[in-house]
Amino acid sequence: MDNVLIYIIAGAVVAAIIFLFLFTKRKTHKKINVSILNDVFDKSNISSLEFVRNKIVMTFHNIEKVEFEDLKKYGAQGISIVGDKVKFYVSSKKEENQKAYQALKEYIER
Repeated sequence: MDNVLIYIIAGAVVAAIIFLFLFTKRKTHKKINVSILNDVFDKSNISSLEFVRNKIVMTFHNIEKVEFEDLKKYGAQGISIVGDKVKFYVSSKKEENQKAYQALKEYIER
């Protein structure tokens, strides 16, 4: 009798795991159009731009001129602000973040 109960419980656990794996939606991040980022930032206000550990890091001359709500609205994630420095990413994929960084870099250098 005890073995039957153990098998039933084990079967229920395996079935629950399979159900969760197959039928739950995976969280997908909104894909950002990197050209939109150019509209968010005034390039004359940007003092430096870096790509550090999968995040875009920007330093500004005047942080008060940056529209963070627009940055969020256009899909930036993990936004952190420390002093005049802003860090964010646009995707969980490093390649997409590098693409956004390159687009911003080209925008600044124009």
